[in-house]
Amino acid sequence: MANYTKPFLQPFFSYAGIIHNVRILVKEDEHRIAGSIKKGLEQERHVIDVAHDGLSGFDLDAELLNKANRQITLALIVVDGVNFLISGGLGYFLAGKTLRPIKEMVDEQNR
Repeated sequence: MANYTKPFLQPFFSYAGIIHNVRILVKEDEHRIAGSIKKGLEQERHVIDVAHDGLSGFDLDAELLNKANRQITLALIVVDGVNFLISGGLGYFLAGKTLRPIKEMVDEQNR
């Protein structure tokens, strides 16, 4: 059976903080079932938090949501920044290519 846990670009994306192991919150009253789910998901290299009652799960939910919010915000800032730099550079390059023939034509008419 092939091991697909290391995609081609995973080292790059992992370094950039885009792809990493998933953190999962398991809310289950039955301790045996929660333990089995946790064991199976940990074998897939995920980080598991277990809440055996709904009240303790709310605290973990808020913590996980805040962490996910920070990670998504950081990823969006990085992607937007790269997009801004690339589009600005290409716009500058293409404007020069477009305006050069016009400048040459105006210079030729002024002679």
